[in-house]
Amino acid sequence: MYSISSAPPLSYPGLLRWTKTVLRIYGLRLNDRFGQNFVVKPQIIIDSIDCLLSYSCSRILELGAGLGSLSYYLNAICGSTLSVEIDSKLAEIAYRVVENVRGSIVNGNGLDFISTGLFHQFVSNTPYYLSGRIVAKLASSNTIHSASLLLQKEVGDRLLARPGEPDYGRLSIIGQLFFEAKVKRVYPPSFFYPRPEVSGELVCLRRKKAWDEKIHGNLEELTACLFSGRNRMAYKQASKCTGLPVNEVSWLTGKRVREMTPWEIERLLEISS
Repeated sequence: MYSISSAPPLSYPGLLRWTKTVLRIYGLRLNDRFGQNFVVKPQIIIDSIDCLLSYSCSRILELGAGLGSLSYYLNAICGSTLSVEIDSKLAEIAYRVVENVRGSIVNGNGLDFISTGLFHQFVSNTPYYLSGRIVAKLASSNTIHSASLLLQKEVGDRLLARPGEPDYGRLSIIGQLFFEAKVKRVYPPSFFYPRPEVSGELVCLRRKKAWDEKIHGNLEELTACLFSGRNRMAYKQASKCTGLPVNEVSWLTGKRVREMTPWEIERLLEISS
């Protein structure tokens, strides 16, 4: 018999049964607005921690504690983890789950904690609607050196897309400019409860470049302007978005915006700053 004080089992269907038991005890109704789909296959927990352990294991920020199953093992294995949950009822449950491993749960918006400079690593079962904002915040927070992001597969594909590919865009550029990114594993909907309509994809990030506010401060604004005309000639759109004369961006001749590399966009930032 599982209870709220039981350790989340690293087995299946044990983790699914534990999840359903906890939800039933609290009479919890899931909130679609927050994208609440809970991990019920322990492979995701193991892979998420492995993403972090491959670099180190220190000062971890978890966005979206949910029921606390990953939070429990982050604290048990790594310690020094702050888990933030925006849903007050879930935060109460997660607190009960992790108290035996001295975990810290905060009811709040995890985005507010990324830029504090207090954390070295980041982990999240990332809601679709927050993916872009999270990656941008991680990029500009130089103390974050590695991350484990569980994304909807289509978002993960966008993050790793290469210049010229259909999924390539702002998320690809911001993510790839600052991080080495690799897919750890893809998970079918059966790995979650309730089952989402799409698969999940775990992406491991490791920082390769520091954010320089003088150079990169306008990165989001520039990429938004450039990709508002993704099929236009790159030199024309670059001139429009930066105010630079066409002759100063002639090195982009022959390319469409969708074919520009992250490093070419960074060069635009450098010469227009």
